[in-house]
Amino acid sequence: MEHERRRTRRVTIPSKVRLKFGKEELEGETIDVSMSGLLGRAPRAAPVGSSLGICLQLSNRMRPIAVVGSGARILNGNQMGIQLDQLLSQTARPCRNFSCL
Repeated sequence: MEHERRRTRRVTIPSKVRLKFGKEELEGETIDVSMSGLLGRAPRAAPVGSSLGICLQLSNRMRPIAVVGSGARILNGNQMGIQLDQLLSQTARPCRNFSCL
């Protein structure tokens, strides 16, 4: 049995997520989230290695969080592990280039 070593703790947080890669946008939901990545589910997965614009709506009381990440792995065809690379500044209007939730 394979044992995974994680640098940060994963927390189960079902929330809306919007992903943009190239000219494509996917809407889905998170399965779990950590400080360095997330596991999400969408109608289809973004390619492994693709650069992603990510918009997370963790709570209805919070503004969406915009981050940049990359596709790390694909599970079961429609689940994807995503490495989170950079939190975008609120002043940079991070969701301007794609519709954040």
